[in-house]
Amino acid sequence: MTNRKRDFQTPVGLSDLSFSYHRINQELPNAYQRVEPALLEDPTLIDPGDRLAGLLIFRQVHPKTKQLRLELAVDLPSGESVRRTARYARLLPPKKDKKNAEDPPGSE
Repeated sequence: MTNRKRDFQTPVGLSDLSFSYHRINQELPNAYQRVEPALLEDPTLIDPGDRLAGLLIFRQVHPKTKQLRLELAVDLPSGESVRRTARYARLLPPKKDKKNAEDPPGSE
């Protein structure tokens, strides 16, 4: 995962996440343990025609991040590498019309 500033992150495994919580003297929240079966942590072989769905855990991004790009690389049995990219852009609230925002109701 990258942002416009080219900050780069890879998914975090459950063991890494658990270690991070223990370093700050906290237990791993139960929510992570409940979703463990759905986590994609290890390389997985997908047979032709099959599908795979799961969750990836990333560390928190900076709160002001407006755009991200997630890139997934898959190695095919033929040895060919295929990449897919998904972009994320945070939707910003619509801008208020300054004239209408300053006029009190009924002043038209």
